[in-house]
Amino acid sequence: MTTQEILAALTNYSSKFPRAALSEASQHIEELVPFFLDALDNICDNADKLIEEKSPYDLHFYAMYLLSQFREKKAFPKLVRFLKKDESTLDYFLGDALTSGYDRCLSSTYDGNLDILKELIEGESFNEYARGAALDAYGLIARNGRITREEIINYFRSLIYDRLPNDTSMLPTMVSSCIMDEHLFELIPDVKYLYDNDLIDSSFHGEYDDFIDYIFDYSRHAKEEYIDDVIKELQHWAKYDEERKPRPKPPVKQLPVKQPTIETKKKIGRNDPCPCGSGKKYKKCCLSLGISFNSKAEDKKDELVEDSNSIMDFLRGSYDETKPYDLMKNYPSREPPSGDGKRTITEFYSGKAIEIDIPVYKALCHREIPMFVKRDTLKEDLERIDFLLKAFTMFTQICEDENLKTFTAFDSKYMVHYESGLWVSVLSQLLEKYVDIIPAQALAARKAVDAALTYMGSARIPPKRVSFFKGLTGYLDGEDDDYDDDDF
Repeated sequence: MTTQEILAALTNYSSKFPRAALSEASQHIEELVPFFLDALDNICDNADKLIEEKSPYDLHFYAMYLLSQFREKKAFPKLVRFLKKDESTLDYFLGDALTSGYDRCLSSTYDGNLDILKELIEGESFNEYARGAALDAYGLIARNGRITREEIINYFRSLIYDRLPNDTSMLPTMVSSCIMDEHLFELIPDVKYLYDNDLIDSSFHGEYDDFIDYIFDYSRHAKEEYIDDVIKELQHWAKYDEERKPRPKPPVKQLPVKQPTIETKKKIGRNDPCPCGSGKKYKKCCLSLGISFNSKAEDKKDELVEDSNSIMDFLRGSYDETKPYDLMKNYPSREPPSGDGKRTITEFYSGKAIEIDIPVYKALCHREIPMFVKRDTLKEDLERIDFLLKAFTMFTQICEDENLKTFTAFDSKYMVHYESGLWVSVLSQLLEKYVDIIPAQALAARKAVDAALTYMGSARIPPKRVSFFKGLTGYLDGEDDDYDDDDF
């Protein structure tokens, strides 16, 4: 293909994936770079006109990915400049690319100018997801040493304490997410500050205890730093209907499934409400289960039924109701450092802190349990009491030995997942709830538990943290948007 033929194939939107043109483009780098840079300038300078004309212009989309694959640094300021557009413009020209690749385009074309990236991150007038893309790019740039670890830690701390307390956008949550993804363990206390001041949207990656699990978890597939293969990157996007292959229908019994109204005119974003009607974000609901709603409506109705039945069938096969739940399934590894750069929880918390944290974690950690699994909630609550009493025994001994007189003083040395004032309060309420059936030994401990709550002062526990445990005892008030009563 000639240069003009490649450009013609990429300029306007088509539902057919331009595989040949993209493959040829990789062989004509020098000739095409000026055209692709012009395409980025075009949407920066003429976005309103293109939208008004309802132009099918799509060259900018391929340009940003191909220039990233080419490592063309001249694209970096243009990509940053475009992110300063308003939300509707970004949605028209980028769609999900804003949250599913733009950060890696910035990382791939980074020219060393951090100031323009910081200006975007810190600009409260800019779209919050554009700021998030710039923030994630900052993390990716730091990952391989183009920014030192000390630099990113100092910069994030300046954001957390100087800018984020008054920022009403999602940026505080995005900062904590970036810290988690880049395993910036030094910033754990600073993320705790964000949670304590109710600046984190827990629908993204959970409460503080979830954050601790995630930041030490290396099993999740790490986000790639660069755009290396445009064809591999884009070929499975839902916009290319002709690339989609029909999936074989699994031989499962059809279960009644409520058919949702499926939006097909616009690609569903990760942060949009899930079309299944659950009320959760798409990424926290059906997307996490592998269900997509971005194809033709009639095809997806059939696929939804098939997927739902397949998932239910899979879950039934994966749960053995005769065996106890794995209460430590997501607890961070306590193995010694392996020397491969991965760090474990034992490097950041003392053995004594972890020892007391484990029974509290077993008692309080929320776990998603399918509704069809038979439950013995009384047995579960009594087990929670046993776990928390074990932790309380260690807690009182430590406080006596080290003359710690407040929950805050204890937490400053020994908190890992949960505030001591919170879990001691939960223990007190569980003992009260089951006062008629718990053993005499547990009743004797109730006096000491209540005394601790009286004399050790109340720890600073945000309302959201308290309401998070309302399903455990039935005593705690508040709203819990992310978990059902069956999720412990």
